[in-house]
Amino acid sequence: MFARNLSSSVTPQQREHVAIAQDSMSHLLRIMNDLLDYTKLSSGSFSLHSDVVDIKEVMDAVIRNCKSSLKAGVELTTTVPPGFPRLLHGDPLRDRQVLQNLVDNAVKYTESGYIKVFIFCYEDEQQPGRCTVRTEVADTGIGVPDNAVNTLFTPFTRFATSATRAYPGTGLGLSICKSLAKLMEGTVGYSPNPESQGGSIFWFTVKMGCSRSVARSPTINIGSPVPANRNTEDELRLIAPQKHILLVEDNLINHTVMLKLLRRLGFERIDGAWNGSEAVRLIKQKPLSYDVVFMDISMPVMDGVTATTRIREMGLQMPIIAITGNVLQGDTDKYMASGICDCIAKPVHHDQLLNVLWKWIGLACS
Repeated sequence: MFARNLSSSVTPQQREHVAIAQDSMSHLLRIMNDLLDYTKLSSGSFSLHSDVVDIKEVMDAVIRNCKSSLKAGVELTTTVPPGFPRLLHGDPLRDRQVLQNLVDNAVKYTESGYIKVFIFCYEDEQQPGRCTVRTEVADTGIGVPDNAVNTLFTPFTRFATSATRAYPGTGLGLSICKSLAKLMEGTVGYSPNPESQGGSIFWFTVKMGCSRSVARSPTINIGSPVPANRNTEDELRLIAPQKHILLVEDNLINHTVMLKLLRRLGFERIDGAWNGSEAVRLIKQKPLSYDVVFMDISMPVMDGVTATTRIREMGLQMPIIAITGNVLQGDTDKYMASGICDCIAKPVHHDQLLNVLWKWIGLACS
């Protein structure tokens, strides 16, 4: 947790060691998340959370998350055809997870050229109010050998070539994509990129709700490349000093780490509470003060779910984001039912915090 905080007060050699440790921790966290998802999907304990899906928001979030990993000279673009419904009904988190995985792979294996994301929507004539959304990720990367195509979506399988050995992975990502797409009444697939020698096209489909009112939503037009100089963190820093945050966390170490991470992002007005009861009291005193609340779930006196319920009973609608080690679907469903807007898993890291803050307070100001 402290790797990023340490990196600003060490020698160049120590900074290199910190960077190595940070990369190793991030890789380990990805492995743990993949194994957890695979276990839940295999056991049938994974369920979906139905909500409004803002396609532009999903695609923008994925692009923001990937752009720092792009190789120099690689162009990343997203294209949505005219007339595509902006808002649909489905599971935005799982739709993003599949897209994120496919774009991550394209970024990882593409050294030059382009990565293009296309999305299409087809009405289901046999199911009124339902549509099939197809997303394609085309790249000019290393491609897939013919002898590996049939096992691409098999768990713990990675095709071995001199090119792929340079890239770490569990062999679970595409298998998880396949299982998630199936849960969303869709499928996944692969084909070679006809525009590139060695490139790939990975695609997935999902079923979503599409009411008449939703279908008439404004068209999205995001077909331009991601600007190379656009920096979400810098943009967030511009608005951070004006924002007021309430941090509710009973563990001193976690509280301290969160404070440091928030201050590194430019947030200066941060109030602290050590349990849910104290948080409710602070919000009652100044109900319109806070722009976002970070709420630990397991706390003495009053837990985060109860505190959130009390806050929502006051009629307040500020974003409340859970900080928790319990990220199983059943747990998150309970959190959402209480009025929590989003969840981030412990240990919290910089990029995770940046993304959730941009989603809930940055986009509203952009």
